[in-house]
Amino acid sequence: MCTTALLSYAPNRSRAPCQRTLGATHRTTTDMWSPGTHYPVNSSSLGAFVHGDFIYAAGGFPFTGDVISKTFRYEPLTDSWDDAAIADLPAGRAAAASGSYHDGWVVAGGFVAGSNSDSVIFWDPNSNTWLNLPSMLMPQSGGAGSLMKAFMLLVV
Repeated sequence: MCTTALLSYAPNRSRAPCQRTLGATHRTTTDMWSPGTHYPVNSSSLGAFVHGDFIYAAGGFPFTGDVISKTFRYEPLTDSWDDAAIADLPAGRAAAASGSYHDGWVVAGGFVAGSNSDSVIFWDPNSNTWLNLPSMLMPQSGGAGSLMKAFMLLVV
């Protein structure tokens, strides 16, 4: 059975078979992959971003069931996940493009309520709430996103 894991990376080693990486911390002193505490929910196609000293993750396809709305914050210093540190997504979402923008997190498109979505949401860390942003021109999932200044580039 596959598990969702956080692995830290340094060059010249590969990840263990059947593990999905949530994110990676480059550790030049170890020269190897090092497993961290497993993500609390076994899932794939979740979104993640870095804010301050933390990694945030949300949504995904669990290995059983429908897309999920759970969110978690990873604390590298204690190698632990915190469920209460970030509000859950307004609805289950997987395979969305996401990125950091204006001290928050933009999550665009993805698989929501059984189909590809054009919705875009923003997590405001100051209020710990999700806000709706204008929709994309068409529904998309499985793409990658990058934010720069005043726009988000979505590559599908």
